[in-house]
Amino acid sequence: MNPATSDSMKNRRMARTMLWRWALGLAAALWPCVGWRAAALADAPQQAAGQVSNDNPAADQMPATTEDTPAAQSVESGTALASSAPEQIPEGVAEPGSEHVLLPDGFVVPPIAGTRDWFMFHNWYTNTDFTVLDHSRYSRPGALVEDLANFHSFRQQDLALGIAPGLRWTIGAELGDDYLCHDHTVEFTFRGLEDWDRTYNFDSGSVPHALFTPLDFNFITGAGIAGFNGADTYAINYNSRMNSFEVNYRTWTRLGHDQLVYDPDLCSFVRQVGNGATFSYLFGLRDLEFDENLSIFSRQNGVDPSAFAGNYINGVHNNLAGVQFGGELDYQYQRWMVGIVGKVAPSVNFADQTVDVLAIDTATPGRTQIPQTHVATTNDGPACISEFSMQAAYQLQPNVRLRFAYDFEWLTSVALAPSQLSQLVPGGNPQRIVVSNGTFFNGLSAGIDIMW
Repeated sequence: MNPATSDSMKNRRMARTMLWRWALGLAAALWPCVGWRAAALADAPQQAAGQVSNDNPAADQMPATTEDTPAAQSVESGTALASSAPEQIPEGVAEPGSEHVLLPDGFVVPPIAGTRDWFMFHNWYTNTDFTVLDHSRYSRPGALVEDLANFHSFRQQDLALGIAPGLRWTIGAELGDDYLCHDHTVEFTFRGLEDWDRTYNFDSGSVPHALFTPLDFNFITGAGIAGFNGADTYAINYNSRMNSFEVNYRTWTRLGHDQLVYDPDLCSFVRQVGNGATFSYLFGLRDLEFDENLSIFSRQNGVDPSAFAGNYINGVHNNLAGVQFGGELDYQYQRWMVGIVGKVAPSVNFADQTVDVLAIDTATPGRTQIPQTHVATTNDGPACISEFSMQAAYQLQPNVRLRFAYDFEWLTSVALAPSQLSQLVPGGNPQRIVVSNGTFFNGLSAGIDIMW
């Protein structure tokens, strides 16, 4: 006989033997259930007649339960109580164990949360959050405006934008689950509409021509940049905007099996969600637009701008595009949830800027005059987007959840408008763009999650 044929026959015999063993083991495990079912069917005529068994008085006190509620267990013996006919449910009263149970005394039992109807993905889901983010201060040292009359300095670190409201919106679709019971979804996320804007105004008061810019150290000698030195008023406007777009593929784990909990209000066991942790991980594409503008205008009172004016308008644009990775870890306790979320997106920053400069002072000789100048500059290089959130949520209904979070975001290797101020210094290069900055955002968010 061919050895290969002999091995094949042995394998088939072993497979048949294993199948028989499994079948016998399954039959032995199911036999008690079959016996209990047969006993229940035998008592069916008695139950239909409305008779109550007196073998176990405790059975008379057990209310009716739903089909999902197993038979009550005897604490002392560990065996099922004898089947008996339940008390007749009054007309208009819901069955105990169902959601929003109305008992005869008018007591309403809240809905019971289980994984069969709760915490499950449907065809679509959406998350809508309203955010409040704080823009970090510009950290580089150096004075921007010096008031020699009032001995006051406005420094670059004082360019603080504070907080601004925004929106984060996600819509996702379920693709199905795998053999590990992990859910797979694809989702689109928009985050943005934050617009930080602040204006600073300075007036030298009764002392004329007392405002100077220390960006040019020649102002001490009376020389320096025309229009920005010897001014009466300064107006500085700092603006920042951010919008982000994401497309992610996400995989979610599920909660474990439900648990049976004895409810004293129902006098029976009910099915509730089993507390536990779930995890999800994602990867996708991200594009973030981050723009900043810094405008400085200086004037002398009663002097025409054609004779004395200082105009500096700088606009920088950062476009960070890259591949994103992330994950989320949640712990579910009944309807409450706490969790952490992290994302990182190594990106390429396509940065560019435009600069408009005008510096005129026809009355003071020796100062550097800058005619109307417009320069555009670009620079491409590596950057990174990082996010971290700590969140908590409460499930109102099977498909509605309220969520609160603390959010943190960090951008690296981006261009900030205040970093380009060196272009005002005589001899500075207006065609140079600085992209070595980092900026932070942190704040709170509150929103609602809906599945349908």
